[in-house]
Amino acid sequence: MRASRRRRTTSTSCCSPAAAVVLGWVFAAHQIGAAAAAYAAGLTRTDLGTYSPAFITAGWLCAGAAAFAWSVGRGRRRPTAQRPIIAVAEAAPLA
Repeated sequence: MRASRRRRTTSTSCCSPAAAVVLGWVFAAHQIGAAAAAYAAGLTRTDLGTYSPAFITAGWLCAGAAAFAWSVGRGRRRPTAQRPIIAVAEAAPLA
């Protein structure tokens, strides 16, 4: 019975119950994108006889996704309260 207490998913331990739904949609979108990319690469190979355009396109898409991921959360932020600067004086040595 102890094992059942240890089995917690991410949504039950730290997130809202909607986290499982979001994870499901992300997983589904990833699978659809992978299928589309594989199909497009197959068409490229059939038409041109090489995978090079598919690899170059995939590289540019990855660079674009990395730039997008880098920019997430870097928008306008609310100013934080200024913390007071506390000066600490050094104690005189004991004689």
